[in-house]
Amino acid sequence: MPLPRLSVFMASYNGAAYVEASVVSLLTQSFRDFELVIADDGSDQPTLDILQRLAASDERVRVLPGTHLGQIGTLNRALAACRGALVARLDHDDLALPSRLAKQVAYLDTHPACVMVGTRTCFIDPAGRDLGGADAIRKMRNLPYAPMAFPPRVPFVHGSTPMMRADVFRAAGAFRPEFTAAEDRDISWRMAAQGIVARLGEPLVAHRLHETNLSKTGRRTQVLSHFFADLSAIALALGLDDAVARSAIVPGGDFRPALEAYRTVLGARYPVDTYWQFHLAREGAWTLAGFDDSTAFLNAVGRSLAGNPLDVRRWRTWFKARKAVRRSEHAA
Repeated sequence: MPLPRLSVFMASYNGAAYVEASVVSLLTQSFRDFELVIADDGSDQPTLDILQRLAASDERVRVLPGTHLGQIGTLNRALAACRGALVARLDHDDLALPSRLAKQVAYLDTHPACVMVGTRTCFIDPAGRDLGGADAIRKMRNLPYAPMAFPPRVPFVHGSTPMMRADVFRAAGAFRPEFTAAEDRDISWRMAAQGIVARLGEPLVAHRLHETNLSKTGRRTQVLSHFFADLSAIALALGLDDAVARSAIVPGGDFRPALEAYRTVLGARYPVDTYWQFHLAREGAWTLAGFDDSTAFLNAVGRSLAGNPLDVRRWRTWFKARKAVRRSEHAA
């Protein structure tokens, strides 16, 4: 049997409520020259039964049973089994709109310098009903790659939407467990270091919002992982080896050893502590980093500004922090 042009990969864990709809959304795509590689992460029997039934109904579906490794390990296992020159991801609770694969393949065919293309997302509820919105980016465009900016400008492609050139993706490296809950941000950075990353202006993936979304159940892990993924990208842009710093990252755990390690790696080349404060303000997450309240956080930002009042980046952080605190107080 000839190799497929495209491999779509998916990690599934106890996804009986949603995985069939996700798979069907792929099998009914207008583009058909693809395989679907589903790596199971040690799911319960109902999920396995659904996956096996779907594989029996369409020869394009390949299910890889396995023990529980977590999302990152399972994604890498799926990726290793992909045979296509192009690879695309879909999460097991999201839906691909009917023309998603065709439009992304066409874009990569006509833009040889592009190594990864994502799409906008729209939103559905747990029952699959349209929630009537989409993310804010409306134009088809190349995404900025500016790791040395303040704050860094990430060429972010949402985890369920990317299509990539497989050889470039593998050269960039596999998904990295240090960045659990931010693996899409990390791979966006590393792909952008290899070539152009773009996003189509049309929503072609429906992201399902439900109570077990990682953004709700693992918010602290996600906030910390986003920050460290950015620092890793800065180190990469500077040609610095951050392996020791990455080894200090404990997703969702104590952030201080990794923060100290990145201070050492980056030195005076990037204002790590100022960006740390900016990131916490942007995410409204100062309490997740050990500050008792907004007053304690503002005092820390103020002390940093007083230490170097000529630093424009510290002024930006101060205004960002004040705005974030006012917003949080208004919401309360």
